[in-house]
Amino acid sequence: MRLRLNAGRRPGFTLIELLVVIAVIGVLIALLLPAVQAAREAARRVQCTNNLKQLGLALHNYESALGAVAPGRILIEYAPGQYTVNGVLTMVMPFIEEANLEGAYNYDVGYDHLSNQTATTTQVASYVCPSTPEGTRSLEMVNIFGALQTPGGRAAVTDYYAVRNLRNGAGEPVVGFFGLPNPTFQQVRDGLSNTFWFIEMGGKPTFYLRSGAQPTAPLDFNWYGPWAGNNGLALNTYTADGRLRPGPCTMNCSNEFQPYAFHPGGANFSFADGSVRFIKETIQPDLFRALGSPLGGEVVDAF
Repeated sequence: MRLRLNAGRRPGFTLIELLVVIAVIGVLIALLLPAVQAAREAARRVQCTNNLKQLGLALHNYESALGAVAPGRILIEYAPGQYTVNGVLTMVMPFIEEANLEGAYNYDVGYDHLSNQTATTTQVASYVCPSTPEGTRSLEMVNIFGALQTPGGRAAVTDYYAVRNLRNGAGEPVVGFFGLPNPTFQQVRDGLSNTFWFIEMGGKPTFYLRSGAQPTAPLDFNWYGPWAGNNGLALNTYTADGRLRPGPCTMNCSNEFQPYAFHPGGANFSFADGSVRFIKETIQPDLFRALGSPLGGEVVDAF
């Protein structure tokens, strides 16, 4: 009788073969994951670009409909010597398909009034960049022009801000588009395609430096942030670590008073002609300020 030595044994992997397969799968995942993440970020950056394009288009449609450019903010005196604002993003709501939200907003009392809490706590998808971490974001309001009308009130944030002025390396201001008194397109001597008027500054209510999220924020951090509030900024320069101003850094060192984005290497900017361009964080400071100034008369080379 011939003995069958392999009788009863089923074919399968040895432990070594299994470990090799697992290692190969791990390597493939390690190779594919950065590509997947890069593809997702590319899609988010496209959406962020589209948000700024829609904002630029809304501002142009506002000007066409009303014969004037939307101001950076409108001051409202709600008590003697006490002021609040309606920010520029409240004024363009009808032109970004937010008519229902505008219907819930009372322009007569300002963004921080109790009657506007329903509207201001609503996060507007067109006003936030999907690359910014966290989901729905809000912060406690601070009215820099007077006492807060709704103590402890909160407001949903924006990641897009109007340019009021730019500070040079010495901290001196250079006027930006929304720093012009009653700005018009005709005032922009440098050309609409050479002047950015909205920037990306993401992350609020979290305070970010180049090194990442910080556990505490400066006392003036909440001055700007609510989409309905005073979000016309003076763009500051910082030291490389983002902790002091002025300094040589114009972008991505702090999300308090300068462009800051979660796209690798730069940020999206809306130009006054309605276009959106990605500007690298390595841009020279003088060129950056030339692009933000509508009145400088500079000849701007390619960037």
